[in-house]
Amino acid sequence: EMPLRIEREPTGATVYVMEEALGATPLEVTQNQLYPAAYDAGKADLYGKIVIRKPACEPFSQRIKYQDFPKGLQARLNCSDGAQPSKGSATAETAPAPQQSSQPVAAPPPEQRTKPVESTLAETQPANPSIKARLQRLDNLRSEALISEEEYQAARKRILDEL
Repeated sequence: EMPLRIEREPTGATVYVMEEALGATPLEVTQNQLYPAAYDAGKADLYGKIVIRKPACEPFSQRIKYQDFPKGLQARLNCSDGAQPSKGSATAETAPAPQQSSQPVAAPPPEQRTKPVESTLAETQPANPSIKARLQRLDNLRSEALISEEEYQAARKRILDEL
């Protein structure tokens, strides 16, 4: 499994996946951390998304695709000095408003700040439960030794490539 290398200038920003702080940049994130087979349904909008935060800087948020792992993620945060906007090696979804550093994971994701919750749920419900169910079913097959590790990894990659 190839990890995603996350770098940021300057170093020391906190990296969050599924609202969990994983560490400070530079950092490597595994595919299983970014795309867990089982997760809380309330966090479906965070699935596959990296959030990078540092005090006095705007948060950086980007959905990572399987194809992004080999090239890594180069993030540049927009800090209080009014520097460049956030940039990434793949298409970035940036969070324009700074958030309080005292509770870095409490604020809703950018999509929920710009759209009503009902429309966000309506848009994400059809795809996410299907993918989540397929990943959980696949995980169960592997844990019951009904498929090999190779078959598991290949099927998991196919499912994640559909994102």
